[in-house]
Amino acid sequence: MTTTVDTVTTLTKATLDPIFDNTLAHTILLIVLTIYAGYTAPLLPNSIANLFQFTHFRLLILFIIVYGVTNKLRISLIVSLGGYFLFGWLLESKFLYWAEETGDSLFSRLDDDAKTLVQKVEDGVEGVYDEVGRDASAAYNFVKTEASDAYNDLSHLL
Repeated sequence: MTTTVDTVTTLTKATLDPIFDNTLAHTILLIVLTIYAGYTAPLLPNSIANLFQFTHFRLLILFIIVYGVTNKLRISLIVSLGGYFLFGWLLESKFLYWAEETGDSLFSRLDDDAKTLVQKVEDGVEGVYDEVGRDASAAYNFVKTEASDAYNDLSHLL
């Protein structure tokens, strides 16, 4: 005779096993649950939150997380220590500052290109307005507004 627990266990396995066997579905479910857990997590007490100021404590937490995921001591040590030394090197070598400056110049060029494109559209519409007259005025105002909105949207992304 089957018990209620056996019935629930069988039903749960029949429902969840196809999801966990599918790598894509399992990954999506894991990401959604992780993001949800981040939003619902309570704040840490100040005594524990202050511990995160110390590099060694953060290294220990990284080690524990990696060990919890892999259950392999050697990989946990390599990842946590490798990440520690890599980030230390990146901060000392000014690589991040170089990347930020390069990104700023790239976004500046994209911003200039967007302004040029908007200006060409405005100039073209103004030429049409001169030829067609009053009907083109509405089109000009519409395109100018749309081009300006597109530029503003683009500048917000940059």
